[in-house]
Amino acid sequence: MDIVPSQIKAARALLEWNQEQLAEASGISKPALANIERGKTTPRLNTLKAIGYALEIAGIGFTDGPGVRLVQDRLDVIVFRGKDSIYRLWEDIYTTLQVGQERLISGADETKFLSATSERFDGMMDRYKEKGIAGRILSLKGDRNFADPTSEYRWVTKARFSDVPYYVYADKYAVLLWEPEPRVILIQNAILAESYRRQFNRHWGKAEIARK
Repeated sequence: MDIVPSQIKAARALLEWNQEQLAEASGISKPALANIERGKTTPRLNTLKAIGYALEIAGIGFTDGPGVRLVQDRLDVIVFRGKDSIYRLWEDIYTTLQVGQERLISGADETKFLSATSERFDGMMDRYKEKGIAGRILSLKGDRNFADPTSEYRWVTKARFSDVPYYVYADKYAVLLWEPEPRVILIQNAILAESYRRQFNRHWGKAEIARK
């Protein structure tokens, strides 16, 4: 992706982002971004790709000239980092969903999940139950760690199992990355969320009811 510093700065202005927000979304440091925008360094191709990808997800289109534009279907992106990233995702699910709405989770590995979140897991599940937020979870066939009492579990084969866990709730789609540190990439976009909801439901319809 061939983008230039003027496009990066113009894109930030359209999104009303500061350098810190773009640095976080693209996974580079704020000083590195500042140097790129000032033309003090020649960034690597992978760095430009990361910046460009983050801006495109947020709703930026790059034009000849070079220029930028806001595409009609804007995406709002937030990245949570560190151990608290999972808790922040939980909290966003809790505040976003209304009574009777559900969250969908694909690629659940409850052993790994509980080892990272055991200290707050029960309390969050109690809050979901009190608010009436249910869930459906797709896990790997044979996994009998049914940790979430508010959700229904089904098994999928290895071919259909998502190695990267994702969540769908309301108009939001979130991906959980474990390495090199826990990160959650949260995207608010109705079209994207609906696309993954349909994918989830297709897999759910072919999945096996999980049994102890």
